[in-house]
Amino acid sequence: MGNEDQVAFRQGVRHVARLRPASLQTAPAPVATVFNPDGTYLITGGFGDLGMYVAQSMARAGARHLILMGRRGASASADVQIKKMQEAGVKVIPYLGDVARREDVAALLTQIDGSMPPLRGIIHAAGVWEGGVILQQDWERFEGVLAPKVQGAWNLHELTRSMVLDFFVCFSSGASILGAAGLSDYAAANAFLDALAHYRQAIGLKAASINWGPWADLGMVRSVTDLDASRWSEHGMSTIPPDEAMKALAAVIRQGTVQVSVLPMNWVQLQSAIPSLGRSPFLKELIAMEPEKAGKDTFSPELLRAMDPVQRRQTLTGKLQSEAARVLRLPPAELDVMRPLNQFGLDSLMALELKNRMQSQWGIIVPLVSILSGPSVTGLVSILETLVDAAEEPSDSASEDRFARNVMDSKSAHQLLDQLPQLSDDEVDSLLKQMADLS
Repeated sequence: MGNEDQVAFRQGVRHVARLRPASLQTAPAPVATVFNPDGTYLITGGFGDLGMYVAQSMARAGARHLILMGRRGASASADVQIKKMQEAGVKVIPYLGDVARREDVAALLTQIDGSMPPLRGIIHAAGVWEGGVILQQDWERFEGVLAPKVQGAWNLHELTRSMVLDFFVCFSSGASILGAAGLSDYAAANAFLDALAHYRQAIGLKAASINWGPWADLGMVRSVTDLDASRWSEHGMSTIPPDEAMKALAAVIRQGTVQVSVLPMNWVQLQSAIPSLGRSPFLKELIAMEPEKAGKDTFSPELLRAMDPVQRRQTLTGKLQSEAARVLRLPPAELDVMRPLNQFGLDSLMALELKNRMQSQWGIIVPLVSILSGPSVTGLVSILETLVDAAEEPSDSASEDRFARNVMDSKSAHQLLDQLPQLSDDEVDSLLKQMADLS
């Protein structure tokens, strides 16, 4: 398998996954020729921010018959926007129904067949997200996130497969291809949309799945915390201007693209923030490697070993204080290097981010459980020094295992079990592996 982390064998042929640059040919007014005034268009999740923006854009581009489907009905602001479209001559039908309920979708299609022009296109934008590490999940919550995207998309697919549609577009997410901490249910739901688009194409039906990044000031962006937004930014993710998103949507429809990711991402910054993802062959074609990665703020283990011990400790303390403060969203001067980091609010996601920063800056892998155990900055400096001195290649897995046995006893490892409900799968795997080594 080499260093490949995503491999598939299909009819005896080996395939590997790659995310590659794509070109969407956008015209100055690209949506004008996409929507037919004599057809009906269905937008699920139509009362949400994204659905409403799409509906207004379609109306401006020539669509004259729109059905907006949603479970909770239109808000006061959505009502105002619907009335404006109706006053402009667009027939907009608000339809209260759950796309995850087959009978609701069937009833809507019957209504279209009886009183409206033929259905020509579907924008499946319905979706919810909860958030939370997988150990805090239960099936009811997980299913609640799957339902609108998975069951909803399947209902639309089955009940319209005999119709001649111009497009069947699923609003997926970048989470399905890059992953997202604390959003395993959401990533899985969107991955289904991607697979469904390919399946429909294989059987000769129109289909597209768009792995969107966050739209500026719409949808999920409006409900995330400042901390999450800051983490997105530091991982290289920015937001998509909604008008640019609509140009991309029109291009996808016009070109017949089956799956495309629209992600405003700085890939080099992502690689720096999440080294394991940056090393993945899946992304290698998008990451323009700098000729010389090491710079004035980067120290290799070899350089650190060559330093005078006092100088090395001072250097690591200063740099680690800055990195930890950045992760904790604090001014460095407010971070007491003698105080345990968990007293500043360090959680499991922050610990993972700090681990990634240390690995990116110094090429040193510190076991995640060692950070979760709550050391101070000076305590982490001691851990780093132990790793630097332990072996010629302190970042390899064997060195990491040896280090784990040296810096943690079984009592402290078992105490970390109290944190299990707050840990992700990867964090738990790391913890259990190290506990097994200690037993």
